[in-house]
Amino acid sequence: MQLEPIDLSTVEPVLLDASGVSGQDETIAELLRAEITARGHCTRASAVRRVLRTIGPARGAIDAAAIYEVCSQLERAGDFQEAQGGILFPTPLRAIDPGTTEWLVAASMPLTWLRAKLPGDWRCDGTVRRCRIDSEQEAGLRAAVAVNGGVVISPEIWAGFDRIPAANAVWTLGLDARLQDRPEAAASLERDGALAWSGLIPADDHVRWKYGDAVAQARLWRTRNQWGYWVYAWTGGGSPSAVNFHEITSDEGVRTVFAIASTMGMPVSAEIEHRDGFSVVSVSHWLPSAEYRFLAASSSPGQNRITLGGWAVPHERVGAVVEVLRNRLGVAVREGQRS
Repeated sequence: MQLEPIDLSTVEPVLLDASGVSGQDETIAELLRAEITARGHCTRASAVRRVLRTIGPARGAIDAAAIYEVCSQLERAGDFQEAQGGILFPTPLRAIDPGTTEWLVAASMPLTWLRAKLPGDWRCDGTVRRCRIDSEQEAGLRAAVAVNGGVVISPEIWAGFDRIPAANAVWTLGLDARLQDRPEAAASLERDGALAWSGLIPADDHVRWKYGDAVAQARLWRTRNQWGYWVYAWTGGGSPSAVNFHEITSDEGVRTVFAIASTMGMPVSAEIEHRDGFSVVSVSHWLPSAEYRFLAASSSPGQNRITLGGWAVPHERVGAVVEVLRNRLGVAVREGQRS
């Protein structure tokens, strides 16, 4: 048998064809989904290593950091469930019905499995997968979801609004109670060396993260750990290096930014630009997971690629999106004229 060098330009198309998608992020996402679904559970680091090994010579500019980023997006979108220690578990099939012909589907199963089991026209919008159906196909899709152990739910239920509190003064009071009940000793996160904490403080007409003595009385703090992930802490005033604190999850930290901004009278801003067929919703801060999921389920596939970081939302869904941003996150929404 004679071995010949592989032409690297031929490898990537093979991977794309096998995964049923086009594009780098979509391919990485499908490989990660296949790993977690096949194995039942594994650590995030193990899944990333296996995907790197699968990509092999087609890796090119793809490195572990890029795969970790896609993995984080999938966790945020609900395709994986993270347990303590960075262990990822597969998630069941959930079809989110926004009241239009484009349904968002969240599940750990790869796209090839979904296409074989569920009717409709499938497409990937980044790491988000959607199914387009017509009125005659809706009953069939609902039945297929149920047969395959899934559920059909609304964007509100999918986001978890029934169990996740809004970002307001009640939210920060809850953090105070947790700090009182379960305080952690000052500097207890710094066993391997000092951490560079930044605090959230008011500045002009908005809140921002800053380092140094000027933020000494801040209550919400964050720093990056040795793996590059944000770590958040809540204190009674002062850096977690110097005072007792309560560590909160990164998603709770993001929610707390909106709560502090709202209670200080400096709400996070959002702009809505109305266009033909859809409106572009742009929020100045990273959204908490619940509201992120709601916007993802409410947005238009394909159009999101041309909105420069905003969400393309059908006109019939804009009212619901504005209500969520205002009532749950205290966002100040500014609407522009139709362009």
